[in-house]
Amino acid sequence: MHKIWTRPLRPVLAFLGASIIAAIIIGVSFSLIIAVNEGVAPLTSENFSVTLTIIYKAVVAVGILAAIPVTILIWAFRWLKVRRGWGDAIAGALLAVFLLHVMTYDLASIPGLLWPVAGFTGLVAGLTYWLAAGRPKPPYAAKQA
Repeated sequence: MHKIWTRPLRPVLAFLGASIIAAIIIGVSFSLIIAVNEGVAPLTSENFSVTLTIIYKAVVAVGILAAIPVTILIWAFRWLKVRRGWGDAIAGALLAVFLLHVMTYDLASIPGLLWPVAGFTGLVAGLTYWLAAGRPKPPYAAKQA
């Protein structure tokens, strides 16, 4: 009986975990970039509060903005029979770079380092989702046929 509600809950919790991991990477990266650009020490209490604020807002933003698009991307990768793990990581990286592009108004003000950081963040979030969602073994494609 417990599998009836835990099976659909597992991907939701995995997505929440991936969102939190992505938000932590985004918060720390943004804080370091801000500290370097402003010439301040990155490990101060003021910078730490800024980091926590960024992490909180990033969890909300990632959770709201990424839920539907990443679901569509993951289903597309499943339909194309891309190996799980790789598909989840690639979907996360593509979505992270796309969302950075969509959410930024002045592209010239974004440091060049932020683009690969966004891709890396999405890649890690995708792998986190894959690991937390159950990591099925490769014969899953044969079972679908």
